[in-house]
Amino acid sequence: MKTIINPLFTKIIIAIGVVVLIILSIFCVIETAKSRRLTEENAKRHQETIDQYTEDIKQKNDAYILAKTGLRQLNSDLLDFSLISLGRAVELKQDYRDAWLALGSAQFKNNDIRGALASFQKAEKLDPIYAQTYEFLKITYEKLADAASAQKAAEKYAFLTKK
Repeated sequence: MKTIINPLFTKIIIAIGVVVLIILSIFCVIETAKSRRLTEENAKRHQETIDQYTEDIKQKNDAYILAKTGLRQLNSDLLDFSLISLGRAVELKQDYRDAWLALGSAQFKNNDIRGALASFQKAEKLDPIYAQTYEFLKITYEKLADAASAQKAAEKYAFLTKK
């Protein structure tokens, strides 16, 4: 025995399906808008926090504490704060090799490879026999696809670390 489905019933089922799809689409649009608004609000709050931190850091005058704080922030993936702290540290004490190396590391991690290179080069000028600087330079030159400079940095590192 064959069951015949009433064409009106089929149309009602299709209409219900279309209404459900429309409701789900509207829900998705609303949720996307909420999410975007929250993301924008979070970005605004983050920028306000960064701006306030920048102002607070301008009052700090101890490069060593700033560098230590910047390293701690870098290791905690608080990159924006780290860049501010380390930038202030090298501003206060321009001959502070370790602060330049830390700043270069933060810049590298932030994908500012040219900035990192400049910071590592500054550290190299301050202390040309510190082996760790050449390891940082080698990695940075490799990222910049400068094989010759990377090789020179690797050779200096090897020379300075041989026993």
